[in-house]
Amino acid sequence: MTFRREKYERWIEDAEECKKYFEFILKKNVITKLEDSQTWSRRHLEKANHNLDFATLINDVHQTIIRERFSDKTFYDWITIAYYYSIYHAALALLAESGYKSKSHMATLCGVILHYYHNDKVLEKKHIVILKKINKENIDQFIEAQSLRERASYGVSVSFEERLSAIAKKDAIDFVEKSKEILERVK
Repeated sequence: MTFRREKYERWIEDAEECKKYFEFILKKNVITKLEDSQTWSRRHLEKANHNLDFATLINDVHQTIIRERFSDKTFYDWITIAYYYSIYHAALALLAESGYKSKSHMATLCGVILHYYHNDKVLEKKHIVILKKINKENIDQFIEAQSLRERASYGVSVSFEERLSAIAKKDAIDFVEKSKEILERVK
């Protein structure tokens, strides 16, 4: 089990530990308060959709145009990276709706777990209704996509598997749709 997975699993299991870490990264300015949270939330959701559309386009043309032009190459690593960033921007949209912005992927995850998984009343009253809407599966999707993105970005293999790209696609679609559903409810 990776350090990252251990940390986020502790945040899920222990709301108090998640809250303490959130307060720590808030003091360190890794997460900061955000003015005009609805604008930033909307922009991040637009970026999530933009990345999702791009990854899907490249995935779709991979079987035809890319195969014809680059018969001996695949670009599933870049498809996976784009899918991950659609999830990340959806998570940033949720965090922005809570009134925060983040400089770190793990800090973003901590904020999403705190505000949308635990019922700790950090959010305004309008958010209380939807606090439990993000479940462990959605958080697992974020972590899995981040792991796939890192393998795609930093790995030296150019033959990144189509299967892993398909996993990233499914997770991205699920997470972005769940985020849209939550953000629609708080309007």
